[in-house]
Amino acid sequence: MQPYRFGIVGTGMIANKFAEAAKVLGDRMIVQAVSSRTLAKAQDFSDRHGIPDVYGSYEDMALATDIDVAYIATPHNFHLAHMELYAAHHKHILCEKPIVVNEAEATRLLQLSERYKIFIMEAYWSIFVPAFAKFQELFSLRGSDRWDFLRSEIGFSHPGDRGLRKVDPALAGGALLDVGVYNLMIAAEVFGYGFQITDVHTIKNEQGIDVFDAFTLDHGNGRKSYNICTVKGKMTNELIVFGPEGCLILKNFLGSQSVVEDRLGETPVEYQFPFLANGYEYEINHVCDCLDQGFLQSDQLPLAKSVKIIRAADVIRQRIGLKYGFEN
Repeated sequence: MQPYRFGIVGTGMIANKFAEAAKVLGDRMIVQAVSSRTLAKAQDFSDRHGIPDVYGSYEDMALATDIDVAYIATPHNFHLAHMELYAAHHKHILCEKPIVVNEAEATRLLQLSERYKIFIMEAYWSIFVPAFAKFQELFSLRGSDRWDFLRSEIGFSHPGDRGLRKVDPALAGGALLDVGVYNLMIAAEVFGYGFQITDVHTIKNEQGIDVFDAFTLDHGNGRKSYNICTVKGKMTNELIVFGPEGCLILKNFLGSQSVVEDRLGETPVEYQFPFLANGYEYEINHVCDCLDQGFLQSDQLPLAKSVKIIRAADVIRQRIGLKYGFEN
């Protein structure tokens, strides 16, 4: 089979990670093109990663006939518009998280795959890495009903322009949509998507944008998850599930390479799963597998899951009184 040809939409940090990961996938896929708002940025990105085709606008790359998949790595307030653009030109889509900003946009998203018969998946790379598969295996071996609660925390603090972009209201900034959606996704993957949001707390900056959030999810059967996120401080980024026999720890659940099984009265056991590149290679490979099978959605991360996560984020934003100026 010919390798799938990807075109990268955007040239930021995550796009660079994607391009680096693609280099270890052999003949499964190639990065055929890159597009940016300016030709200079696209050319610089191309020079760094050895990408053949360069486009100075997203619209120009959408017209290209030698691209199978568009990888969208622009700020999330642009995601829907860019997905609509590439879907209209019959490109399959892998889009960074959060795939859309709110449930109203999610309604339009769901129409794209069916209308254009294309594959669409959200790029939650965290759940495709081998360490998370091991975590799920250990979790299931002890029985899902043998775990009482989980705790997840994720936090970063970026200096300069990048830090400012994280809290820019025009870009739908804030801790919840930037990193808190990882808390929601990982808790739902472990304890299930049928949760209710209970306690919610936030700290906002002078612009009214959340820089810290804490929220509790009730997953039923007495199980709860306690989650915190911030864009103004560094945290351990660990997921820990607790039960009467001990705990499981997923180190740096944003993209883990290590799982610790800590049974009461026993020496903890650590399982390590080094990346081939930087971890993004596993979700890219999954997309290729789905395309091989003719899927329009991932069997591991269907759009229904993505919609539930953004719906939950909507509820949390309603609770903390956060609405962006571009939302109706």
